Amino acid sequence: MTIRNLDAVFKPKSVAIFGASDRTGSLGRILTQNLLSDFDGQTFLVNPKYQHLFGREVYSNVDSLPEIPDLAVLV
Repeated sequence: MTIRNLDAVFKPKSVAIFGASDRTGSLGRILTQNLLSDFDGQTFLVNPKYQHLFGREVYSNVDSLPEIPDLAVLV
């Protein structure tokens, strides 16, 4: 394995957050807010309980994502 294969982990162009949430104090909320405020790439929020979070569309599952993200984070 070459180091270029690690670019998707250390320099992703898109990230999917599985477990994005707006529940106060939850890790899903903290991670989602931090990523939305500091990450310049495409962010996909995934949680079947929501349709929108923080003014963004939320996808119900991996099959509903419009593209394959470089990195997936499970919360």
